[in-house]
Amino acid sequence: HTRVDGIPLLQTRAGKVVQALCLILAEDFARPRVCEFLWIVYDSFPARLGAAVSAADLAEWEALAVEAGIVRGAQGWRLRLAALEEDYQQGERGREADTGQALRAFIRFMQRFLSDAAEVLGQQTWTGWIEHFLQVCQSYVSWTADDMQSDGLQIEEALRGQDYLFQSNGAGQTEAWADSVCLILSQARQRQNVMHSAGVFLSDLKQAWGRPFRAVIIPGLVEE
Repeated sequence: HTRVDGIPLLQTRAGKVVQALCLILAEDFARPRVCEFLWIVYDSFPARLGAAVSAADLAEWEALAVEAGIVRGAQGWRLRLAALEEDYQQGERGREADTGQALRAFIRFMQRFLSDAAEVLGQQTWTGWIEHFLQVCQSYVSWTADDMQSDGLQIEEALRGQDYLFQSNGAGQTEAWADSVCLILSQARQRQNVMHSAGVFLSDLKQAWGRPFRAVIIPGLVEE
């Protein structure tokens, strides 16, 4: 095995989670950014919603966000979703019960997410900000999964190693810090073990992700 550099950490699966959260914070919870994040962290829904996960229809959630008139801002999300729920409870929308269940599940998820994000926004130093930021990332996508464990650890190492660059008080620095995270991870490259023995390497796609090969054959992609 030889240790080589792979793709930028920002392009890994764990890096995509980090980037999505950065864009949400930098753009003040803009609706399109939040909806993108929801698709990325969909696997965390069962743990966060329990039995209500059956009502987690992301396409419907996006439609509800549009119907509520949400543009951006954490408070905007809270107020407009609450107002939409009140309209449904009063029967003014004339929708079926399934839509009301989807809305309640959506509100439950967003209340928790906005609360988690507020912990990040409340930090005044880079060290505190990045620690809370990484905690939110890890809580929505498990970095202990086999396909992300190494990348997640490398991301933590890259970001925590930048403390000396951010010594000043961080009040109002969220946008700049989010941009810095993406810049750091776009330059830091994935470290991986590569096998140089001759022969054929057989694996599923997750195990082969990011590894260099002279040729790759994927059975089943050719249709007759």
